[in-house]
Amino acid sequence: MKIYTLEELQEQDVKDVIQIEIDWSMAYYGKEEIYKLSQEISKCFNLDYLIINLKGNSIGNEYLGLLAQNITKCTKIYNLELILEWNSIWNQGIQKFGAQIQKLTNLINLSLDLRINSIRKEGALYLGQAISHFSKLQNLELFLGNNFVREGAVMLLLEIRKCQDIQRLALEFNLNSIDDNDLQQFGQNILNFKNLKEFSLDLKQNYELTSMAQSKLVNQIQKCQKLTCLKFCFENIDQDEEVYQQILNSLYKIKRLTFFQLSI
Repeated sequence: MKIYTLEELQEQDVKDVIQIEIDWSMAYYGKEEIYKLSQEISKCFNLDYLIINLKGNSIGNEYLGLLAQNITKCTKIYNLELILEWNSIWNQGIQKFGAQIQKLTNLINLSLDLRINSIRKEGALYLGQAISHFSKLQNLELFLGNNFVREGAVMLLLEIRKCQDIQRLALEFNLNSIDDNDLQQFGQNILNFKNLKEFSLDLKQNYELTSMAQSKLVNQIQKCQKLTCLKFCFENIDQDEEVYQQILNSLYKIKRLTFFQLSI
């Protein structure tokens, strides 16, 4: 797949473009340049595959909404990957972003990297509400590490579980002050994904979590009998042999499981 510059897009016969990858990571472009880029992308009416890496460009709330507004003019997109790590995004930005991005009703694959921003529980809810509109979604990756979503992680799950066709789900909530009370609701919500085959959950540096709560989560998720791949990253789990054994006992009950990874 070709990686485009803004100038190349401006010179391209855009009606022929169906796949685009943009890598502006740590490029320190101004908001106006990013908006111009999204305007050029909006002209690619046959676009179905889009990857944009805008890590570390300080987009902010207003321009995030404008970026999404232009992207959604490409209604054929089925694969979307946006890397928006470290971009001064708050709840208001997620609300504006979600109101636009939910129009991409043909999405099958979605990956959003929103690490190192200032998203709280309301922002997590706005994001979940937007994703709930993607009825065709099969593969979802959400990276929300180093925000402060807390119970918003559960609120997000309550919304995205409406996407019943999801087969692959990867969630990263590293450093989000999630506690045992939040985790108790995780497992029950995951069970609502009836077609789930691959599940990954990263809960590193949530220091209020206990190893017993994490073990109970695994015990709940073992009821997802279609699972073939399961990954957990807990990091701060206690060095407790009994907890390890409980986790292993739960895994043995997932009959189709062929791959399991536990990072502690």
